[in-house]
Amino acid sequence: MAGTVKKLQFAEGTNVAAPTDLGIASSTTKLSSYTNDAAYVTANGAAVAGSAYVSSTLDRLRYYTGGAWYSARPDGTLTIKDSGSANTVSLLAPTLASSYSITLPTDGGTNGYALVTNGSGVLSYAAVTSNPMTTQGDITYGGVSGVPTRLAKGTSGQYLKIGASVPAWAAITPSDITGTIPGSSVTPAFGAQNISTTGTLGAGAITGTSLGLGSTTVINSAVKTADTIGTFSYGTWTPVSRFGAGNGTKSDSGATGTWLRMGIYMFVTWELVINKGTGSGATFIGGLPMNAIGENVLTTGVVTQTGFTPTTSQILYRLVGGSSEIAVALNVSGGAIGSINASDLGSSAAFYGSGLYRIA
Repeated sequence: MAGTVKKLQFAEGTNVAAPTDLGIASSTTKLSSYTNDAAYVTANGAAVAGSAYVSSTLDRLRYYTGGAWYSARPDGTLTIKDSGSANTVSLLAPTLASSYSITLPTDGGTNGYALVTNGSGVLSYAAVTSNPMTTQGDITYGGVSGVPTRLAKGTSGQYLKIGASVPAWAAITPSDITGTIPGSSVTPAFGAQNISTTGTLGAGAITGTSLGLGSTTVINSAVKTADTIGTFSYGTWTPVSRFGAGNGTKSDSGATGTWLRMGIYMFVTWELVINKGTGSGATFIGGLPMNAIGENVLTTGVVTQTGFTPTTSQILYRLVGGSSEIAVALNVSGGAIGSINASDLGSSAAFYGSGLYRIA
């Protein structure tokens, strides 16, 4: 570069280490330009810590630390040398669509805090939210003052239920299910679903056209009223014999029975072997699950025993209204109904029967 090279001295203790030797061309008052570091040394006799020039070959500012030359790179990289060695840190700018600026925080922040932005380039330090979850399946919810709080995973079949302020896992109970589920909301169609309950399927519980049992419709929309739907349930019962004039040494064996309730009707079956012993009087079978409403004549049954063999059509099981006891009756000549007494039975008489009666 033409012109006399002048030198600018910086006092020790300033940001540029002393002595500082900056080549300035008097004609331009700019840093001198050389092709490389060797050209600078040749022109100036030597390089000292703080010497700097513009490299015409590299197109960048070169400065000398006293041990090595470094460049201020114009390609988006800022290189900073540490104070105790020749190691450096480089900050690189990405490819930008437009320029922006960043304002650093006013202090060094608090231990454990992170550097965050307000979205406008102003940086500050803020507390880092820790992850409270520890196990696969855990979830996080806002606790007191919104602090992230862990909710451990529940067990199979539970659902997430919100309490007064926080969620919790809970088992489904009947009280959790309210309202009506339309048939169109169930997949597959409502008619193919199984409905089971330990309580009562009350009025209003069915909103479709029918309730089916297997391939047979047992309750349809024409009879879907409170007194005809009622309870649909079933179970077992134990028949117990009684003689009207006294049981004496009477005993029972093989006593079994089943019942099926459909609304206001009860269907029952029974088997019972009676050893009459010293019992006497009319024969009754008690223990039915519910009392009858009005007098009911149950279907014909069978009594099998030695010495007493009436035809099936001669045996009737009669249930008096308000009672849960069956009177074992016999059709006699003229259509009259008589009782089968203990005296009519042998030592062991087996009773089999079934019948339908009204309970409400």
